[in-house]
Amino acid sequence: SLPKVFVYDESLPGLGELVQGPAFCHNRQWGMDVGFHDFFRTSPIRTFDPQEADFFFVPAYAMCLQVAGILDLKDIREAFKSLVLQLPYFARTRGRDHIFS
Repeated sequence: SLPKVFVYDESLPGLGELVQGPAFCHNRQWGMDVGFHDFFRTSPIRTFDPQEADFFFVPAYAMCLQVAGILDLKDIREAFKSLVLQLPYFARTRGRDHIFS
């Protein structure tokens, strides 16, 4: 059977900051971050039940946000450090089943 992927929602504290500007980022060279997010959001392998997930997708448009001047690299690093602590399923495998874009 196909693997199941749980997509973290942008409403998770700390994640919204890293997925701002999808319309801007989608049309730039960093558009694959948005493309992966769109793919997993609409994919038949997506699950809304984290207990049946084989993988967890954590969307982020970090490089686009940095190049656009929205966040600098220090802000992005701190945002990811904080975010990892907020991911409710990260600790169970120390993140080995998490996919970051």
